Amino acid sequence: MSATQVEALCELKRALIEDNIPTNKVGLLHSKSEASIPSDTEEQVNTRPFVLVTHNKIKHARTQLDSYFFYNDKQRDLVIWDESLLSGHSINLSVIEIRTKIAEAKISSDHQHLIGDDYLQLITYLDSIDSTLKEAHQSDDRDFQISFNEIPDDLTKLNHLINSLLTDGNDLKYFLLCVNNLDHIRYIKEQNGSIIHFEQTLPSELDSIVVLDASHTLRELTQSDHSIRTINLGCSKTYEDLTINFFKSSCGRQSLENEFRRRTESDLVKEVIDIISTLIESKPEEPILIWSYKKKNNLCIIDTIKSELRKVYPSIDFEQTNSEGHKLFNFNTFGNELGLNSLTHCKHTIFCGLLFQPMAALAMSLKGLSGDMERDLYTDKLLYKTKVSEQAHVFYQAVSRGSSRETINGKCMEHSVYLFHYTPLELKRMLAEVFPQAKWTRYETKYIDSTSSLAEERAVEINNALSELTAEEFKSLCGVNSQSTDRVSTRQVKKYLFPGLKPNEWKLAIRAMNEIEFYEWAVVEKSFERR
Repeated sequence: MSATQVEALCELKRALIEDNIPTNKVGLLHSKSEASIPSDTEEQVNTRPFVLVTHNKIKHARTQLDSYFFYNDKQRDLVIWDESLLSGHSINLSVIEIRTKIAEAKISSDHQHLIGDDYLQLITYLDSIDSTLKEAHQSDDRDFQISFNEIPDDLTKLNHLINSLLTDGNDLKYFLLCVNNLDHIRYIKEQNGSIIHFEQTLPSELDSIVVLDASHTLRELTQSDHSIRTINLGCSKTYEDLTINFFKSSCGRQSLENEFRRRTESDLVKEVIDIISTLIESKPEEPILIWSYKKKNNLCIIDTIKSELRKVYPSIDFEQTNSEGHKLFNFNTFGNELGLNSLTHCKHTIFCGLLFQPMAALAMSLKGLSGDMERDLYTDKLLYKTKVSEQAHVFYQAVSRGSSRETINGKCMEHSVYLFHYTPLELKRMLAEVFPQAKWTRYETKYIDSTSSLAEERAVEINNALSELTAEEFKSLCGVNSQSTDRVSTRQVKKYLFPGLKPNEWKLAIRAMNEIEFYEWAVVEKSFERR
């Protein structure tokens, strides 16, 4: 059995023991010294019919297969994989950073008057990389295979030479470390140019795997792996008691860090603090779970939230528990949204940001997992939809740590969620299948202008209504008799299909439809057409 978190495996081992499975039948293998159950030795694991091990340990390049996959000198029959299975990962290197560091290395070499044969040979090789990347940047193609000259064999002191020229520059150093060993490298114009490569990390010996993944229908990435076959187990659960309160606002890491540096000069920070304060006062006994990013560059968003709450409630105790012994304030960071069941007492979940994956990394994962390096990522907006589906996956998993994880008579327990996102209704569309009957409610903000959020909501209604019509029905309902025209004016559409919308609401809605790639319909020259 394999799971993401060590503690999830510890919980599983305790549950098995409680079900009268003998301790000496279940092995647990990990390297986390502070885990609640210590790891067994490899020798112990090899004598136990069942073994619990993390995903990372299985996929780590230095993990020996015989450390966990053999029982009495025979390979184990089955791997049960909890959560999504991605058979490898993409390497994503910034072209801008590589070229910048090459320039810095050359300047450093000149400044230090380094003219030995090794340095001259290294600078010559770096020049060849730079020329190749410059040529790729000038290409009209968006995505293509790229090759580099191999590092000369006699540059044996490569790392020493680079370290003497650069204090940092991780992308260049990593590139030089592995360029001779990568069999298929691509250049993609995402993120101002990236070098990408896919690396298989799942051992080929693990050829019989059962994947337990409730979010498979969400993710373009897992669906790209054609070796995974979907089986519907028919386990129905409704989410009618899950309420997702949303409003429109930027939520990426960089924009959120900029807002939180301003503290209460930021309307977004004031909105977040107001949401938490309202819950504290209206539901004082109900635990709250807050998700955000890990600390970076001396800024911790969670610490800032705590600091601002202390200004409102000077005596607030973040370790306080309710009458049932549950912590009232629970803070967690993205990366911990998989596998843990210890937060189901949380009745309210607040998202302060949402984890995004780099577009170039997603691009290579789509190619690598499908086994097709020439896969077209732009037809039908595949890459864009994958970006949204990965955000939806993180949101789904993080929400599922809270009280809605619990099920009574086929229905989730009551749970309120607060989300701000630049296109929240795209997430709603993605999550409809995994959160059936959940209520999505536009949150009435106090500090942030909700005009754009309302406009997007109207745009979704227009897009969905138009998407249900055939071309003939669309023209007929809008009073167009000619079969030759490909477009219908926005004025006709409003008049015949949406007469109830106020003129200002209509203008904002059709503007929103142009700004969001996910919509099926666009507004071109004051006429509607399918994208």
